Amino acid sequence: MARETLAAAWTEVARDEHASVGAFADLSQRLLAAGAPPSLIAQCHRAAIEEIDHAQRAFGIAGAYAGRPIGPAALEMPAAGKRDGSLPGLAVETLLDGCLGEGVAAALARVGSGRAVDPVVVEALETIADDERGHAELAWEILRFCLDAGGAPVARRLRAQRLPRRMTSEALLPESLAAHGLPTRADLTDAHEETRAEVERRLAALFTRYSQKPVSVLQVSSAQSVA
Repeated sequence: MARETLAAAWTEVARDEHASVGAFADLSQRLLAAGAPPSLIAQCHRAAIEEIDHAQRAFGIAGAYAGRPIGPAALEMPAAGKRDGSLPGLAVETLLDGCLGEGVAAALARVGSGRAVDPVVVEALETIADDERGHAELAWEILRFCLDAGGAPVARRLRAQRLPRRMTSEALLPESLAAHGLPTRADLTDAHEETRAEVERRLAALFTRYSQKPVSVLQVSSAQSVA
């Protein structure tokens, strides 16, 4: 029963990592459309490749627990028309999925790597923790680009956005199985609270920086629409 639980939990991790490949591919296209610098586009593509590695590692671990090969299934990609294509919309998604979401993922992987006993699991989680931390930092770079390019409408949208008070996951384990590297509910709560506080601090500092920019940067031009 424990092996089935572990296989299911690691499969969920693998599916999330696999989905992130498409998310970064989509993000790179949106940044291209927004006129982002090549460095951000390149980092998105590197992040997608890292997510492929994460997914392969997680599927391998899931298969080891299940006693059979486990791999990705077809992935339904969201239609472009169903998302907010504006810079303010991109900024909010980056804040929630990148600054907060990737930050929490990095923290959980770091906790798991220190608790796991299987060397393969430890190595996988250490790699994931390092990479996800890098993805969170990439999100902050994208957020700065959105503010630089979008000015006041982006700042207003971000100021109005509230960070979620809690997060959920299908990959949580009971305390009795925590030595297998995946988080418990308490781990998720702690990681979310700590990361949320960090995001709030950094966002406040970012707003302070942009409030000191020249008025021409922050004011809404006649060509901009307020989201």
